[in-house]
Amino acid sequence: MSNPVQTDSLPFQISEGEAFSVLNYFHVMAESPDGQRVAYTRFPKGPHEGLSGGAEVVVCDRAGTNHRKIGEASDIIQHRGVVPTWVDDEHLVYSTSGDGSGPLNVVSIDSGRERTLDGGLDNYSPELRRS
Repeated sequence: MSNPVQTDSLPFQISEGEAFSVLNYFHVMAESPDGQRVAYTRFPKGPHEGLSGGAEVVVCDRAGTNHRKIGEASDIIQHRGVVPTWVDDEHLVYSTSGDGSGPLNVVSIDSGRERTLDGGLDNYSPELRRS
């Protein structure tokens, strides 16, 4: 079991610069199973009402450094983000639509290889890593 992110002050801002970000639905942090990485949704154009028109999927290390954009999605609802979910320590699945009913993208964090699956978040299964 990993130790939680430690900071000297709260709140801890995970995104770089002035970009607005959402950790996950209900603000639950999408932490990799080994506790070494965190995934979040970044909205480059800042806070907004309704659908964003564009969001980025970003992974960083647990200290909040080494940010890397691994994907994009459009029409994402701000308070929900892309709902990034770790399949294992090397694969992340995220929603490409605002309500979670559209296609899912599964990405290999290290290689950047990505594939799209029809369906929505209700179709999520640990079996996604197999293919």
